[in-house]
Amino acid sequence: MNGFIAAFNVNIDAIIPIKTVEISRLIDTLSPDERSKILSYLDNPPLEVYSPLELLGGILYSLCNGKTIELTISNIETHNWIKNKFQPSLMRIGGQAGNMAYQLSRLGVKKIYVSIPRLTLLQAKTFLNIPNILTPIRYNDGKIEFRHPLDIAHYDQEDLIHWVFEIRPQKNLILNTKRCESTSEVRFIGTYDECNSKLEFKEEFRIGSLKIAGQVDYAIASGYHLLKRNYSDGSCPEDHIRNTIYLIKSWKNVNPDLKIHYEHGFNRDLDILRLIFDNVRKVIDSVGLNEVELPFILQAYGFEKQSRDIWNKADVINLFEGIRKLHELLDISHLVLHTREFSMSLMSSRFGLDPKYEVESLLFGNLLAATAAVKGDFPTLDEVKSVTQDLDINMKGVEYMRKLIGYLKMNYPGRTTIFENSMMLDSYDFMLSFAVAKNVVSPKITVGLGDSFTAGMLAAQSSSKRDNH
Repeated sequence: MNGFIAAFNVNIDAIIPIKTVEISRLIDTLSPDERSKILSYLDNPPLEVYSPLELLGGILYSLCNGKTIELTISNIETHNWIKNKFQPSLMRIGGQAGNMAYQLSRLGVKKIYVSIPRLTLLQAKTFLNIPNILTPIRYNDGKIEFRHPLDIAHYDQEDLIHWVFEIRPQKNLILNTKRCESTSEVRFIGTYDECNSKLEFKEEFRIGSLKIAGQVDYAIASGYHLLKRNYSDGSCPEDHIRNTIYLIKSWKNVNPDLKIHYEHGFNRDLDILRLIFDNVRKVIDSVGLNEVELPFILQAYGFEKQSRDIWNKADVINLFEGIRKLHELLDISHLVLHTREFSMSLMSSRFGLDPKYEVESLLFGNLLAATAAVKGDFPTLDEVKSVTQDLDINMKGVEYMRKLIGYLKMNYPGRTTIFENSMMLDSYDFMLSFAVAKNVVSPKITVGLGDSFTAGMLAAQSSSKRDNH
């Protein structure tokens, strides 16, 4: 693996484990009117956060509904309120581009060229002892060179911090007459970060990335889910999308064989979602997403029933049909869905990957995410080998696999024998691949696991293509 480009959202994640007792203390400070107001957020959280009350509503929504969501914080007062109220247990690399770059570096990718919109000292330290992470600097004479972030960090800029509230399984949180409990690990992410929400990249990254685009195997584009309707400088989301699309097209002009992967994130604004996918579908080859993100994309394109069914109770059948509709609608050559129980993808022949390698790529992504969950950090290959040999297969994932086989037998008769043996099905319109995950009972961390999966999948695809040539 010669190299990767990773762009458009790198930040610092402040991890805050939060317990029922802490949430209860915050609820106790609310007035009766505020308690009534916060009840409304349990069914319909705000699109953006303008107050600590709305932030608490987002946390309660995640806890009571068992859903991981991310909301934009739209004023500095709420951001500062979090700073004063909570003490993070860990400050680490964040943002999908940052997470995947870090994971790829741990897998031995020679060079990862990263766009870091605000290179503070703390941000640079998140890449400590990772020499193959590179970001550009422009010297006074105009020369641009890629260096390690610590070599060129700025000491006078504000850190871009995203607040990641980790909610472990817990019970008996009572709000008025409503009782909430969480049965699985979920997260609520509050993001005050206009820089990444604009998908900003520096001019030296634009110029430098064009010089190295011919030397890399893959480019990762992410962060579009952070887009907002309005910005303080009067710009609009179309402006920021346009800038990135132009850059991606420029990479493709330099290297027509370069594959572009877009990793989606949580966003509930249907207008923004249509804007994102109407534009990125024209320049990308692959999309990654999870079961919480999928229903809102379907809803944005008018698939109301499918969206509602997945949101209320996601299972392997409605998820398969959901990504099948999305694959057909957007005409993207590779679409992958990753969950904690399994991963599956739909691939067109034009993607140019042998289907047997696709299953291997999904399996490797699953193993990498499981190891990250056990270790609490992005793992190396040696750690993947040592950790996963002791993990059991995810039995819920096996159950989903069997259910999918039954469904495929009814809807694709005569073609499921190969799927039962190889986890591949050729429908003529697409190639379906499926991989069951490993079971991690008590993960040390939940943030970034999807990014670990995707980095592993892309690295495996890249190696397979290179080996096949």
